Amino acid sequence: MTASTPMQRYDRDETLQIEDDPRFSESRTEFLLRETQRRLRETQRIANLGSWDWDIITDDLWWSQQIYTIFGTDPLSGPLTYEDFLNFVHPEDRAHVEDAVENALDSGQQYDIVHRIVRPDGEARHVRELGEIFRDGRGNALRMSGTVQDVTEQRLSEDRIRQHEENLRDLGKQLSVLERTSSMGTMLAAIAHELNQPIAALSLYTNRLLRQAQAWRGAPADIVETLAEVTRLARVANKVVQRARRAIQPSQTPSAPLVCAEAMRVVLSLMEGELKAQGINVVVTGIALKHRVMADPFEFELVVLNLIRNAIDALITSDVDVPRIDIDIERTDDGMISVSVADNGAAVSPDVQEQMFEPFFTTKEGGWGMGLAICRQFAEEQGGMLSAAANAPQGMSINLKLPVYDGDEAHA
Repeated sequence: MTASTPMQRYDRDETLQIEDDPRFSESRTEFLLRETQRRLRETQRIANLGSWDWDIITDDLWWSQQIYTIFGTDPLSGPLTYEDFLNFVHPEDRAHVEDAVENALDSGQQYDIVHRIVRPDGEARHVRELGEIFRDGRGNALRMSGTVQDVTEQRLSEDRIRQHEENLRDLGKQLSVLERTSSMGTMLAAIAHELNQPIAALSLYTNRLLRQAQAWRGAPADIVETLAEVTRLARVANKVVQRARRAIQPSQTPSAPLVCAEAMRVVLSLMEGELKAQGINVVVTGIALKHRVMADPFEFELVVLNLIRNAIDALITSDVDVPRIDIDIERTDDGMISVSVADNGAAVSPDVQEQMFEPFFTTKEGGWGMGLAICRQFAEEQGGMLSAAANAPQGMSINLKLPVYDGDEAHA
């Protein structure tokens, strides 16, 4: 027992001696400082966030290791200045960053901004910077310290979310159109069914009357002419109903080579009376050329009639001294036949131009907004297209383009 006592006392005294040694205390302080710095670096790395300090008087800029990582540059590249930082800022964002710094220095508000930087390898990143101003007793700015965080992934996620939201809104619009189209199809089916029988009967009776009038030698010529016109209009009405039924349940009726000029003459003869009544001058060019397309003749005539009808409506509602419709048929270099219907009515806004071919969009009071949508559907079914453009100085042009019939040649 007595032999062990000095050993215990020696251990205790030696321990006390080591703890009292100033060299040990200094080493421990250094160790704790290094450990604190290591943990800070690790925290900044995980958060992808760095700290900075800018001496405004000397223009010396200090960055933590993580900022060098975020900016993709070497910490051994030398001392930094405020201008060095600005050189990393995306050229389109530089003025915004400088304004934010000046505003913080002048107003004392916190510096808080999101902007882009461009790394030396050309990669662009989004960063968020926070900063605080330190001033002397007279309010002069001495230092500015803060943090930089790489928020590129966050911004990309936000962009993806916004894109998804836009896609969902577009899908909602499409579903709404489909729902209304379905309702419209049901209504068209009911209308077509109800009109089919009376129109068929009208066509039968007018044909009978026409044959009787033609067989009656003393029948007045104007009566025979009127009956012939009514008979023809009855056939047109029947075709309209059949077209509506095909829109609901499309048939596989084959198209045929169609001479555009001949179809145009038929349409203009139908609308001659209304055009004269409205005082609208129609100028047609290219109508003598026998260009052909492959299409259903009646559907082609309905589309052209609709385009001319829209031009008439635009002119009626416009304050035009000399209302005019220009129709041009020509063959284009890309192997298409172009049928252009242009008016000199009121100007049409770009927003209307973008939406005018959408189902149910209309600027007409009481309109259904289906005419141009059906015309575009016809054009696309034939492998063509329908487009609109503003005229100078006013008015609108609607251009129907259809593929030239194989082997077609232009003849004067």
